[in-house]
Amino acid sequence: MTIHEKHMEYVDKVNNSKTQAEHWHASGELNGFREGLRAAGVGPNLIACDLTQFERGHDNRPMCCGVFNDWSPNPCRQDNEH
Repeated sequence: MTIHEKHMEYVDKVNNSKTQAEHWHASGELNGFREGLRAAGVGPNLIACDLTQFERGHDNRPMCCGVFNDWSPNPCRQDNEH
C-alpha cells in the first residue's frame, strides 16, 4: 500500500462518517496521519487527494484536500456511498 492509498483511507473515513462524533474522530485520525507524515519529513500530497476524488467522479463536490466540504450527518449513508 502506498502512502497516498493509506492517506485516502483516512480521507474516506472522514467522508463516509455517519454521525458528527464519528466525523470528528475520523478527522482527528486524518490530521494525526498528516502530522505524522510531516514529522517524518514526508509532506502529504493534498492535491493528489482532490485528483483521486475527481477520478472517482466527485468533480462537482466542494472539497479541500479530498475531504468533502458539504459533509453532513447521515445515519443512512452506506460505506461506499457519498
